Amino acid sequence: MKRLFWGGLLCFSLFLVVTESYKETITMSVYQKEKVNLEKDGGMKLIIPEWDFERLIKEGTVNQIDDSFATYIPGNKNNIVIAGHDIPIVFHQLQYIQIGMTIYLKNGNKVMKYIVTDKKSVKPTEIQYMNDSEEEQLTLITCTENDQKRLIVICVQK
Repeated sequence: MKRLFWGGLLCFSLFLVVTESYKETITMSVYQKEKVNLEKDGGMKLIIPEWDFERLIKEGTVNQIDDSFATYIPGNKNNIVIAGHDIPIVFHQLQYIQIGMTIYLKNGNKVMKYIVTDKKSVKPTEIQYMNDSEEEQLTLITCTENDQKRLIVICVQK
């Protein structure tokens, strides 16, 4: 009976690993296909030179965040909000961001420089960080703790 239990557990574990690997392959495939179109259109890019991190950003709504790209959510005058899933090809690295790091947002030929000033973990219902702000800022959002919290990274323009 123990052997059956452990064998079943091993099979289930292998299933989870294969499923995640397959999902990651599909996500990367979608990213590569859509990346060509976004680059051709001179799309928005988020750049963190310290990590050699460069991500193309799609425009959309909170409901349009996909598994391949972070999403710029328009509507504010001074607060540029970009949200993305906590997966390697999108925003998984944000959990390691440090106060004082430099981030660039490139939109066509325009490059804006930001400095990370705050980083916090909040409840998913705390959406006030997506509101407009008095000063020019960049707000990056990703999920954490198995989607139980949101990581908010606030950057001011320099």
